[in-house]
Amino acid sequence: MGPTGVRDTPRHWLHSAATAAVVVVLVIVVSSAYLRQASMRLNCPDWPACTQRVTGEDPARVQPAAERAARLVHRLSASIASALVLLIAYLSAVQRPRVRSDIALSAALVVLTVFLAVLGRWSRTTQAPLVTLGNLLGGMTLLALLHWMRLRASRAQSSADGSGRLAPVAGAALALTLAEVALGALVSGSHTVSAVRAASGELLASAHMLSGLLVLLLAGALALHPAARESGRSIGVAAFMLAIAQAMTGWISMRLDYPLAAALAHNLLAALMLIALVTAAYRYVGYSRAHR
Repeated sequence: MGPTGVRDTPRHWLHSAATAAVVVVLVIVVSSAYLRQASMRLNCPDWPACTQRVTGEDPARVQPAAERAARLVHRLSASIASALVLLIAYLSAVQRPRVRSDIALSAALVVLTVFLAVLGRWSRTTQAPLVTLGNLLGGMTLLALLHWMRLRASRAQSSADGSGRLAPVAGAALALTLAEVALGALVSGSHTVSAVRAASGELLASAHMLSGLLVLLLAGALALHPAARESGRSIGVAAFMLAIAQAMTGWISMRLDYPLAAALAHNLLAALMLIALVTAAYRYVGYSRAHR
């Protein structure tokens, strides 16, 4: 018997479906970031001269064929993710004994998926900052919930010692990461508006950097705090390293006038850090001991 229980049971397949959904949503995050950056560059032929100082020619010009391929991958991944969410909801309902918290979590996943599908139709005709914010924050929240479901279905062991005191730290880091994502979406969206909003864009960028610094400090606490167990410390170290890498890609983006590769890496690292922090929060909270 493996960590996910007996094979060919609803709970075993629930874990498999959640794992697949996490991978697919990661593809969605990257392809969505590519399309978002592609749209800004295509609408701004002299990117980033239309919104900021330029230090030279941007070598990462987006080709229409590449954008079409990315859009196809994005739509296909979104369809697969929607099907997997429906499968997760079905498996949560048919498993015996029923786990009410699993059913509630799967219902939240379905609602969020429908919301993102509706918002996706709007995003085809507008690049308004609030639409970008909804897509990015909704996608990251979906990723976090799917990974939480995956951890629940895996019956992974959580902390049973004094490291439980780190649960508020992990929770705060997780909340700040989502805030950082939201601020990043608004900063990205500010490049598509007029220079009249330059002051508010600078304020958003400063808040984005501050939230990133706070996440870095909290991840460092998860990695170095004496209360962390060996397993908890390893995930804390992973979150800390990802926070450092994300800060570096953010710095590179600003210094080199937002090259496409750095922007994509920044988004992917944010998603991976979110996964690491969800894992840390799950272990420290001790949720696996209370499958209600």
